[in-house]
Amino acid sequence: MKIASGNNAEYESFIPEANRADKCVQCGECLPKCPQHLQINKWMPIIASYFES
Repeated sequence: MKIASGNNAEYESFIPEANRADKCVQCGECLPKCPQHLQINKWMPIIASYFES
């Protein structure tokens, strides 16, 4: 799913490359650590698409 592009410069300045959404392998390791109980692994591909160049 391609969503209108976001502010890449701001995203790239705040999020180190190794920690960006496109690096997520959807392993689910983050799920029990999230205090908000978000389905992080489901959102990462959407976020990656948003910030895709």
